[in-house]
Amino acid sequence: MTTLIALQHDDWCLIAADSQTTGYGISSDCSPMGKIAMNHDYLVAGAGFVRGMNLIQHSFIPPAPPRTNLDKFMVNKFIPRLRKVFVDSGYDIKSDGDPASQDNEFIVAINGVLYFIDEVYGVERTKNKLYSAGTGSQLALGAASALGAEKAETYEDAIDILHRAVKVAIEFDVNSGGKVQMAMQTTNNETFVELLDN
Repeated sequence: MTTLIALQHDDWCLIAADSQTTGYGISSDCSPMGKIAMNHDYLVAGAGFVRGMNLIQHSFIPPAPPRTNLDKFMVNKFIPRLRKVFVDSGYDIKSDGDPASQDNEFIVAINGVLYFIDEVYGVERTKNKLYSAGTGSQLALGAASALGAEKAETYEDAIDILHRAVKVAIEFDVNSGGKVQMAMQTTNNETFVELLDN
């Protein structure tokens, strides 16, 4: 119940999201809190249950990231600390014989590098530079690819493409709507988060 689309560039990354929350047969504008937030040096974006998004944005104190070996750090330091917050808050799900899980997909950026975190705490990076999550993810992913997101050389062009991709998802996915939130992080950890007008 969300659209997230993100693009990895050599010098920066972008994450875009819709601003609609959907549940109990109604939809509302969640832009005051948003689906993308800064948490210390990290950009965190979530799709799925609001509780998981609340926790990663407001309860989770992430470890300070290194400048190198980010993949190893994310798997061995970031994820265990995130899971501890979920367990302590009663949000983590664990049945005998099943992997630990939660009800969200996250896109996280640190040092300008994007990571996708799935429902069982798996951490991934993609070769094609595009990441997506939520009910509108396939629509946004297809639109971003068709608009040439992977070949965008400037962040201005990429912002336009991701904005248009989220708008496609908003048009055709009943669980996505509202305004488009956009966030950028550079490899020097300069971070910007804005709500764009439709």
